[in-house]
Amino acid sequence: MQQSEAWRDLDQRLRAMQDLLRGSGVSDLNLPLALFSLKYLIQEPMFLERLSHRSEQPVERMSDLRSVENLAWTFENTVRWEDRPFTKYLLGDLSRVGSGIGGELLSQLNSPVPPSEVAPWLHERAQSIDLQLGNNTPRELARMIASLTSCDCASRIFDPSCGTGSLLLAASETYHNRLAIIGHELNGYARSWTRVRLALSGLWDADLSPTEPWNPSGTDEFRPTRQYDVVLSNPPFGAQLQLDGIQHSYTLKYLGAHSKSGRISSELAYLLTSYHHLAENGAAAILMPLGVLFRTGMDSSVRKALVDEDAVDAVIALPARLSAPVTTIETAIIILRRRKSDVGTLLIDARHLGVRHGQRVVLDEEATDKILDVYRHRTVEPGFSTVVDTSDLMAQDFNLAPSRYIEQLPTATVDVSVRRDHIATLDRQSRQLLDEYEALIETLMVDTRQRQ
Repeated sequence: MQQSEAWRDLDQRLRAMQDLLRGSGVSDLNLPLALFSLKYLIQEPMFLERLSHRSEQPVERMSDLRSVENLAWTFENTVRWEDRPFTKYLLGDLSRVGSGIGGELLSQLNSPVPPSEVAPWLHERAQSIDLQLGNNTPRELARMIASLTSCDCASRIFDPSCGTGSLLLAASETYHNRLAIIGHELNGYARSWTRVRLALSGLWDADLSPTEPWNPSGTDEFRPTRQYDVVLSNPPFGAQLQLDGIQHSYTLKYLGAHSKSGRISSELAYLLTSYHHLAENGAAAILMPLGVLFRTGMDSSVRKALVDEDAVDAVIALPARLSAPVTTIETAIIILRRRKSDVGTLLIDARHLGVRHGQRVVLDEEATDKILDVYRHRTVEPGFSTVVDTSDLMAQDFNLAPSRYIEQLPTATVDVSVRRDHIATLDRQSRQLLDEYEALIETLMVDTRQRQ
């Protein structure tokens, strides 16, 4: 079966299931995708191998809603998913589905599409799950962020706010599944999709925690003293956290001066967390709102602390609307390293790159390649990138906004007379085409009258 034909069949079935749920008042329209995911995963060799060592046998098929619940429970027990992503979260609305449509709903799962075709379709559709989370990272952006920290010696990757797992998945692709994966996410529904999406990529044993990364009540496994080779994060923006609640994780040198309110923004908390968790030769890439680069107060204190540590390897200003319609805020990637191999801080102003796709701006392959090439070679390109010494950052009150240091190139101007001549030429061509069109219409009308 051709991929386009297979995906068309699966999409039709998915829409039919969603229509059934709408009609029965079920709000979670991602439930059908969870059912498709469960059906795919129970056919995977990893599950079947582990099942062979247990006495329980799975339900033969998803014949009714009760059998689905039993199968999900058996599956989670077999693969030792104690966080229960299916039974506790993703299939939570299954109990609201009326028995009258249960059979019709499950019948849509019986697609003739082979599992090898289902897997890429699941990956694509799971990527577009709309959780209305501000830190749901688009795929092309996640892949670029992961590529910025690529290192042959990396073995452990950490995302302190992993959302639905886009950054962890991108890292697994970049590192070809060589990494131990650790993530934190308070939102159980989002964390469950992370678990499932990683399993769909063959990563069954990711270490996912339902706590904040600075939570002292976590087990030894999740204490903030753990360090990682790679840290990637697209944290929540705009929330205010109690400074005392995270102070145990950092020295005051890292935290900077206390704010008068005793609070710290969520983006700063995760920025500091990312640096705190870095191993000696580790690298972190964190997506931040653009304001973090130039705001005063606590933001300025944190920037100063990181610059004093010589930790800021690069800053990349990105276009707005990368995560629209969830958020249209302008963002930047801050790259931190424990041990920088280069002098100075690379600044890249990529705000003008990307292409508009509907409400979103997408970093296409050309834009991504340009950013990665400039970063890897630390190229100084007029109007796009520069390398700034620490003394220059100090002179600018530790402002890290690339636009402060990169002068935009003048835009090309077109002579007015040349533009007028071009318009006149187009007008003549338009009139000529219109005359030819009217002549053809007249000929067609004459031929029609003669036939009559």
